[in-house]
Amino acid sequence: MKPAQLVGLRVQLRHLASLWALPEDCVDALVMIVNELVCNAIDHARTMCEVTVRHSRTLVRVLVTDDSPLPPRIPPHDVTAPRGRGLQMVRALASRWGWTARHHGKTVWAVVNCSEA
Repeated sequence: MKPAQLVGLRVQLRHLASLWALPEDCVDALVMIVNELVCNAIDHARTMCEVTVRHSRTLVRVLVTDDSPLPPRIPPHDVTAPRGRGLQMVRALASRWGWTARHHGKTVWAVVNCSEA
């Protein structure tokens, strides 16, 4: 995914969230989560990825599917590391997060409770 495509994805997500009338703080959390999960798929899986966003009442579920079988890994906390905080941020912003193995790859998911965001 090229940087312009990632920007377009964030714009589309904000538009979708406005159609769902989600609170702004929830939208900001969703955009950051999607950005991190897609960047992880690009940087670590090095495969194409598919983004799915589902909404029901106050819950929004984000799924990012890639073709790498390697599980996501949260590295040990290191304040001097130039990178490696993406999943820590996802964990902090999401109500729940995890991953599911697939026949070819995995799906990393996060749930945001917009009544709590």
